[in-house]
Amino acid sequence: MRLRYRPLEPQDIPICLQLSKERARYGGLFDQLAPIWAELIRCESLIGAVVEDLDCPKREWVVAFGVSVFLTDAFVQYAKTPPLFWIGPELIRRFHQGCSPILNFKAIQKANSGGGLNLFIWQAAARQASGDDLHALSYELNRGVIELHRGYLIQEVLAQEASDEEVRHAVKAGGYWLNPSTGNYEDLPEAPEGKMTDRPFIVGITREMAVKNPGSWFASMLFHRTPPRIYFRPGEQRQLKAALAGGTDEELAERLDVSIHAVKKCWISIYQRVTERLPELLPENLDHVSARGARGMEKKHRLLSYLRDHPEELRPILPNGGKG
Repeated sequence: MRLRYRPLEPQDIPICLQLSKERARYGGLFDQLAPIWAELIRCESLIGAVVEDLDCPKREWVVAFGVSVFLTDAFVQYAKTPPLFWIGPELIRRFHQGCSPILNFKAIQKANSGGGLNLFIWQAAARQASGDDLHALSYELNRGVIELHRGYLIQEVLAQEASDEEVRHAVKAGGYWLNPSTGNYEDLPEAPEGKMTDRPFIVGITREMAVKNPGSWFASMLFHRTPPRIYFRPGEQRQLKAALAGGTDEELAERLDVSIHAVKKCWISIYQRVTERLPELLPENLDHVSARGARGMEKKHRLLSYLRDHPEELRPILPNGGKG
């Protein structure tokens, strides 16, 4: 297998849902997932990763996926209060009722600048595999999920896996079982095969627990975060995210559906902001204007290299972290 991950796109959703193992939990609500996920992607409320196997025919490339959302503090507290329930179907019901607890862009921006975010791993699934193939699929999906969430200020992660085996994998990755009697995360209790996931449950971990009891690389990487220093505007962040995927200014303009003039103007704004906030990143002898020419290309290379190591600069955040 030749595997690679990339962000979820709306056209991937039907293929991903064919891989889902949670249809029974949703009943008649399952068919509502596709339009709701598409809408949440459009309004930047849903984060998704897909894994492609480049050795498969092109229409069968997607072999694994994971999607997540950020939830309000009040809903998370409610979800952890007995009797427990399946969170996914409840999110669909509340979405249609107009009282969704899923954070929109502005709410994510505010929480990421303040007390932190509650991350719900909504669904994750992969095609049937075993042995080394299963290990490779799991590794690449975990890598994609981590990369797409690195840089957020995450305070708690919750999930409701589809099978007992996936629950055990989640625990190995650093998660804990929520004891509904105490409301605390604890070690996974012994349970007969097929009995852990036959009723609602929660597996999760808080930032405080991750700091005190470092688990696997998956849990520790999700909670690792350095405060941003530059505070790019949302439009600047979108252009920089697109630039990380490569391409000329002309290709960026097409990808972002803006004019080439808008792209060039945005680069000027980006470089001015970097010079003001992090002047050591771009030496004074590099020209200030465009990404053309050797000096301009060196400037872009330095900036993009920095951003690959500092994803917090590309996450929704208020100017100066909301400090004015």
